[in-house]
Amino acid sequence: KFPIGTSGWNFVQGGGPVIAIWKFPAVDETDTSAGGSYIIGFSHDGGFFGEFRIGGGNTPGLKMGAGYQLRF
Repeated sequence: KFPIGTSGWNFVQGGGPVIAIWKFPAVDETDTSAGGSYIIGFSHDGGFFGEFRIGGGNTPGLKMGAGYQLRF
């Protein structure tokens, strides 16, 4: 997490191992695979974040997400 000035926004990056579990309800089967993932995105101190994940190995290639982090 790297702050972008005093705006409250942060640049986020990271990576690590991934375990993907695939369910196929039509044939009542599951499959498990492993790989790696790299994340790049932005977050705000208020809780909002957006990210891109790039997967390698036997995992999905590109995922995008956005959300809000609740803090208690």
